[in-house]
Amino acid sequence: MKNVVFKFGGAALKSAESIKNIEQIIAEFQPKLIVVSAMAKTTNAFEKLIESKLKGEEIGDQLDKIRTFHQNIITNLFDEEQNEASENLDKVLAYCKAYLDHSKDKAFDEIYDQIIPAGELLSSKILGAYLEETGHNLKWLDARKILKTDNRFRKAIPHLEHSKKALLSQRDASAANLIQGFIGGTENNLMTTIGREGSDYSAALFANFIAADELVVWKDVDGVLNADPRYFNAPELIPNLSYKEAIELSYYGATIIHPKTIQPLAEKNIPLSVRSFQNTDCKGTKINSTADFNGSKSIYIYKPNQLLITLESEDLSFFGEAKMSEIYHSLFTHKLEVNLVQNSAVNCSICVDNDPHKTASLLEEFGKHFKVRYNENLELLTVRHYQTKLLEELLFNKDLIIEQKTRSTLKLLFK
Repeated sequence: MKNVVFKFGGAALKSAESIKNIEQIIAEFQPKLIVVSAMAKTTNAFEKLIESKLKGEEIGDQLDKIRTFHQNIITNLFDEEQNEASENLDKVLAYCKAYLDHSKDKAFDEIYDQIIPAGELLSSKILGAYLEETGHNLKWLDARKILKTDNRFRKAIPHLEHSKKALLSQRDASAANLIQGFIGGTENNLMTTIGREGSDYSAALFANFIAADELVVWKDVDGVLNADPRYFNAPELIPNLSYKEAIELSYYGATIIHPKTIQPLAEKNIPLSVRSFQNTDCKGTKINSTADFNGSKSIYIYKPNQLLITLESEDLSFFGEAKMSEIYHSLFTHKLEVNLVQNSAVNCSICVDNDPHKTASLLEEFGKHFKVRYNENLELLTVRHYQTKLLEELLFNKDLIIEQKTRSTLKLLFK
């Protein structure tokens, strides 16, 4: 058994057939630690459940849909009735209903983090039961008791030393260990999440803690592509990337790699492979300290649903360091990250992902100190290693709002 960490996302866990495929991959490569996300679209389903409850709507039908989805997978995985997995499903959903019935006075972010981890807990229990059924020596680990964090709900910061000691003391070095990504817990045993799509980051931290030889993230694409196939035709595989280039791509919003994934790996020189669970013959993309990427391919990173906020001083005073510091502090407290910023003498424009649970209160706060204007439903395209001749094609039929260029990066904000 190799000292390798595998991470499987929701797309790899969308059906009984998908889970059988994962079992074959695990049987072939024998990883020491397996990190899993919630099953496909489950996080979205739990988010809708929370939204409905907070609006005062009946949630029984939504709970039934979540139950049916998972129960169908359980039924199709096992030849005989799987009481343990089914009982766990009923227990988790009963908890969700009971919590939501008594949570109306709690903050949204806290409610979110007490419900959303149910997806990871369900997927790991079902996969764990199937791996044991098929003869794997397995230990199921509870990330809520291992990845200890602060109580900054939805963007919790892990306590690294505490978490490392917990993992090393609780894992079984002679078995395959199965744990949830994305979720953790506070000292007071409240559940937390470490940021949307944070399972890759969890896997990188765990790889760091056990000094893994490699982290392999299994995706539904062949590796890191130079564009998202959901938005661009015929994207090309990038076989090798340096840690630095991977950090740049994730910083600008490439969804194939979580922004915080690389640093824990680079710290211990642990290579990252991004591979396809649908095409295991393909070696995918290797990311390490020595990989060479010469920038011969342009890389396109597209982010829809952007909000551009323009702030202007009430008294026409300069936008100096003090004002910018206040703005960034407000963004931090609202758990928003800046995708683009542009300022002049008396105003500042910032572009962020438009999450209404965060941006509404941010706009209200900014309105106390600045004149505020904003534009919704914008699109942001970042191009690494851009070619000037392609600009006209990229902007065809687009209303360009902001263009920014450096030597290697182009940003286009448009409608």
